[in-house]
Amino acid sequence: NQTAKGVIETVSNYTSSAEDTLDIRHLSDRFENLSPEDQAKALELAQKAWEDIDSPDGKLRVTHDDYRKAWALTRPDLTSGAAGNKAAQVLFIDEAQDTPPVLAKVVADQNMQKVIVGDQDQAIYGFTGAVDFLSEADADIELPLNKSWRFGPEIADAANRALQMLGSDQRVVGGGPS
Repeated sequence: NQTAKGVIETVSNYTSSAEDTLDIRHLSDRFENLSPEDQAKALELAQKAWEDIDSPDGKLRVTHDDYRKAWALTRPDLTSGAAGNKAAQVLFIDEAQDTPPVLAKVVADQNMQKVIVGDQDQAIYGFTGAVDFLSEADADIELPLNKSWRFGPEIADAANRALQMLGSDQRVVGGGPS
């Protein structure tokens, strides 16, 4: 049924977002042509679905995105050690060009040294709501990682032509075999 699909999509929009509360911003596109009253009802159903998902006794299926959101809502502090463990001193995040907003907020909220790695030209998860955290993060130092040992100069030349056509200012170096 379209309502159930829309409710699940609304919850999914919320679980990938950086917001603390599920609200009208997260409504599925399936509900955009509904009256404001029907949108409010759909939102209420989505909020009940999230409450079920977030409950230890819930009946709805829990996804990886759901428990990541539940964890993010606890406002984790990765600088404090848990259960006698040493606290983290440096936070590494890879593939930052495809970071879900919920995770970007957790990372941004940490008060520690961060190493954020990625390639803006390889962003492929925008359809999931992922954002380019590389462009959002404050950096004291920015260094390119542009040499690959997976391919040689010939592949690098072809890749650089494509990067130029796409308007990227980045270029790659092929350090692998020809």
